[in-house]
Amino acid sequence: MKRLIGAKQNRVLNTTVLLKEFSTTVIPVSCTEQGRWSYSRPDFTDAGVIMSPSLRHLKARSVSESLRGNRGHRSDQAGIWRMIGTLTDRTGVKSPTSAMHDVYTARKSTLQQMQKAFSCNAGQVGLLVLTPASRSA
Repeated sequence: MKRLIGAKQNRVLNTTVLLKEFSTTVIPVSCTEQGRWSYSRPDFTDAGVIMSPSLRHLKARSVSESLRGNRGHRSDQAGIWRMIGTLTDRTGVKSPTSAMHDVYTARKSTLQQMQKAFSCNAGQVGLLVLTPASRSA
């Protein structure tokens, strides 16, 4: 799911949307930045990254529940902001607007190093999943 940065808040689409050319469409989104309501730029642009799996799961689950209740493509916005707060706390990233994008920006070099360490081979098909080591109580 693409994330959009810019305008008055960074956002992520709540569903796939097909647009007719020259049309006006209300697109259901979730906000991934809680503390800003001013323009960082006049338009939106692709953030170049996707949401974390746990955030995508929360958003997808809450949008599905909303659709079952005939409330449209609404997400659990408060839950998304809580999880972004947990992400910023866990990574030690300070974001004045609680923006998920700030975490990716702060960790960009680390993420690039990981990408290089796990580059794909020609014709490769598959997925590598890394999970944090479990902690003993």
